[in-house]
Amino acid sequence: GSSWSAINDINTARMRSGGVGTVAGALAFGGYAPGGSCNETEIYNGTNWSEVNDMILSQDHLRGAGVSSNAALSFGGVVYPGGPGNVGKTEEWNGTNWTAVNDMINTAGDYHYYKGGGSGESSEAAIAAGNNPYGTAVELWNGTNWSIIASLSLGRQYNILSGTTNDAITYGGSNPSTLTSTVTENYNGTSWST
Repeated sequence: GSSWSAINDINTARMRSGGVGTVAGALAFGGYAPGGSCNETEIYNGTNWSEVNDMILSQDHLRGAGVSSNAALSFGGVVYPGGPGNVGKTEEWNGTNWTAVNDMINTAGDYHYYKGGGSGESSEAAIAAGNNPYGTAVELWNGTNWSIIASLSLGRQYNILSGTTNDAITYGGSNPSTLTSTVTENYNGTSWST
């Protein structure tokens, strides 16, 4: 709550991974390692990282939902190399294995959710907002399917999304008129406002 300290390293060096959980129980999944997307999954127990069962699909630029390493949702990634036909895939983690579940809706274009924000309170409730290039699309996960909900006011990519499916904010990122943005939008469960 005051400072950062170095602790034990993750096993697989990578970037653009998804992550969920707490300090005593975190889950890291997928990401980009030299050569392309990876499917490694690791659990942190408060002291060490351990490799566990891999994701079904190797993906990076992942979003995650959940507050436990025992139940998580991975969504909105991209397969590289591979690209456009492999975006918007969703996988659910049950504490032991990953299961492929229903894909996101807006997967057309180059890499639709490739650079957007994602958040959620559980593997049964998640929200994704923003995309490449500079999209306003927002989708909501109900534990079974994705649905399209109210759009962002400002199209953006590389944005950060925090909160829950009924109370979220997205901030920062990039939009067509500026390389970086300070605009923050709030979702109240029905609509977005700046």
